[in-house]
Amino acid sequence: MLHRKVNKYVIFTLVLLAVNVIELFMVGRYIAIIDVSNRSLLDHKTLLILLNNKLSNKDSNTASEHLDHMINVVSPHSFKLINKPKVSCYHSELVICVLSKRNHFHTRRTIRETWGNYAYDRRNNASLIFFIGSEITSTTLLDSDQPMVDAESNIFGDILQEEYIDSYNNLSLKTVSVLKWVTFQCPKSRFILKSDDDMFINVPFLVRKLREIEHRLPQFVMGSVRYHEKPNRQKSSKIYTPYSVYKDDEFPPFTAGPTYAMTTKTAKLLYQTTLQLPLFRLEDVYVTGFCAQKANVSLVNNAHFLEGKHDASGCLFRNQISGEGFTTEEIIQIYKELNDENSDCD
Repeated sequence: MLHRKVNKYVIFTLVLLAVNVIELFMVGRYIAIIDVSNRSLLDHKTLLILLNNKLSNKDSNTASEHLDHMINVVSPHSFKLINKPKVSCYHSELVICVLSKRNHFHTRRTIRETWGNYAYDRRNNASLIFFIGSEITSTTLLDSDQPMVDAESNIFGDILQEEYIDSYNNLSLKTVSVLKWVTFQCPKSRFILKSDDDMFINVPFLVRKLREIEHRLPQFVMGSVRYHEKPNRQKSSKIYTPYSVYKDDEFPPFTAGPTYAMTTKTAKLLYQTTLQLPLFRLEDVYVTGFCAQKANVSLVNNAHFLEGKHDASGCLFRNQISGEGFTTEEIIQIYKELNDENSDCD
């Protein structure tokens, strides 16, 4: 198994080198495209019937197209698939969904080799999938990193790439992509984790906590819940929200965006709800705030989802679920220390 994994990385490294010969620049800035149509709301019962149909791997986009024709939707998510995962998540206990940028090749490799390799142990019954967008249509061949993405996808089979612009403003589209894929392709799975790619996740600890909560609350989102959060009205801010978009003084409670987890039942319900609500560019507020509120999904605050920068310490993460803002070197360091039985954490 290790030999085969090493060979995969050798092949992928050679492909990267070959493509880099013709690459002059990497695309660093992306424009946002968010398409919100003015249509009436979905019929709740009809959509539930359609979402519960058992669909083959090639039917998820077709099903969405049928939904558009049969029922008017507010925010259709019908983007073309550029790369589709080969890994199966149909009956997974945990589907690990990592939001990543196209050119974060080394980051994805680090996750596969550290906390994400939980999915490679068959005893865990888990799947690992990276979600990425596309580059701007004016990108030339010399500027494009798409050939490397295609090569990575062919080798590892764990990338879902759709044809929307990969940008901060489109994070809501990326998270809806997660919910849609889980709804149609992982219908018998149990839990999903949504994570950014600069996170460290103690996956076994997360799964234990999810199992504990599921016994008493079948539909929930678990993470670091924020209450009484006010919209940022500063035009220079990355999270600026004008009054024309949202007039209230506070957002509904929501789970902080870097990482959160839920049952698959919840993911299906939230995906249904995203079709009924106009998109909002702050993905955590949109999915776990507006959509969760409309769907009557409970938010479970868990202090083990750390916010802000913390030390890259394996000892710290023995009793934590997640931490954010780590470099690939720090992720490797935490993973090694966490799994070192000789580490002195007293």
